[in-house]
Amino acid sequence: MKNNIDTRENLSKYAASFVMMLIIIQPMLDVLSYWLIKGDNTSITTILRILMLGVIVIYSFIISDNKKFYFVFYGVMAGFWALHMINGFRIGYISLFSDIALFIRVAQMPALTLSFITFLKKNKNTKKAIYEGCCLAFVIVIGVICLSYITNTPDYMYYGVGIKGWFYSGNAQSIIVTVLVCMTLLFTYRTRNKFIFIMGAFFGFGLLFSSGTRVTFFSIFIIAIGILVLLVFNKEKSWIYYTTLVLVMLICGGFFNISPMVNEKDKMHAGFEAEQEKINASINNSELKMEYGEDKEIPGKPYTLNQYKKIYEPYLWMYKDAIDEFGFEKFLEEYDYTTEAEQLGNNRLYKQTIARIKWEQQDFLTKLVGYESATVNLNGSVYMPENDLPILLYFNGYIGFGLYVLFIAYFAVLALVALIKNFKNVFTVETGLVGIAIMLVLGSSLLSGYLVERPNVSIYLSMMLAVVYSITVIENGVNPYLGLKKYK
Repeated sequence: MKNNIDTRENLSKYAASFVMMLIIIQPMLDVLSYWLIKGDNTSITTILRILMLGVIVIYSFIISDNKKFYFVFYGVMAGFWALHMINGFRIGYISLFSDIALFIRVAQMPALTLSFITFLKKNKNTKKAIYEGCCLAFVIVIGVICLSYITNTPDYMYYGVGIKGWFYSGNAQSIIVTVLVCMTLLFTYRTRNKFIFIMGAFFGFGLLFSSGTRVTFFSIFIIAIGILVLLVFNKEKSWIYYTTLVLVMLICGGFFNISPMVNEKDKMHAGFEAEQEKINASINNSELKMEYGEDKEIPGKPYTLNQYKKIYEPYLWMYKDAIDEFGFEKFLEEYDYTTEAEQLGNNRLYKQTIARIKWEQQDFLTKLVGYESATVNLNGSVYMPENDLPILLYFNGYIGFGLYVLFIAYFAVLALVALIKNFKNVFTVETGLVGIAIMLVLGSSLLSGYLVERPNVSIYLSMMLAVVYSITVIENGVNPYLGLKKYK
């Protein structure tokens, strides 16, 4: 027994350094993924991330003082997966391995959160390591972007618009950058070095502005206003911090009309307008009744079935797989007979429609535990929804969706209890910025997705939730059992 305790304590000494190393290598893994994707090979980084997940979980389990909770926690996960898998065999599995891969990606967030909580419990320097690691990761991101321009090989969020560097997924990178900027501003503020804070704000907000996505642009004002409120409440006396944040908002707001975000939005709008003109011309064309086989009237709609086929003709190449699977009439019904180019050319909506139709076709038992990932594989193409709510619901069912939401809600309740119990000590710049980072991640996942099934993104949410646990439970004595059981 004594040897086991000694082993745990000795290994715990390295927890903070281990966590910092994990954070620092995240952008490096993303860069490696970028170049491997360019070469049509992502297996290396996939294996590396699976190994990383395994090492984190095993390390945290070894040093944990409460291994019983690990068994209960993973027992719940295993129980859900067993039900999901049994149902998969019941209705006929298409690809068990791809389903397992998706489950691992979704389960990583809660799994890593538990591990990070263990690290925070066992080593008091872990929280500082998270903040410092995020700041260093941000410096690496800036360095990678600069290097991509120096070597004349930059990539963009959109077609020639929005700074991205050597990072593949623009939506995923947007979420990552918002977290790193929040933590960089927290770290630089805590140094009490005004020059370092100004530099952090300059590069942080500058990157958010230059990225060109709605998520990053509006995050500028959410973060800046949030920090200003926190500074006022915590009676910050230095005018430098206030001035810096106000100037940032004035500059970014003043350049709104020439921002990369507006530039891309204008390009997209112009593209849809051009497509809409073609659709309108097609509708007004006397040859609209071009035959596509047997025609029929659609009750309550202005056009016949063949007329809708003619209107949708420019998009049939894109919709081919869905039409082959469900039929044109079903597809038309799901699109509510729209003739709007902005909806017809929306690939995100197309994927979500396919997933929704597949969901509606399932029986009640499948809806309880979700269908497998290969369900949205049509003619060899996988139409995975980009928004996270459909991914959670359709692939994990009511039970999995509920477990995931309850897990996140638990930390919100911890924060609320801590604020009620000791508002003055809890409502700090630190707690506020961690909270802002979490809200931006969750908000972004609802708007653009790329959280639930993206391990390179969900790891940051895991860290932030674990920090909430540290601030509320470890530092402020909130009962983690929320009164259901005595604590300490």
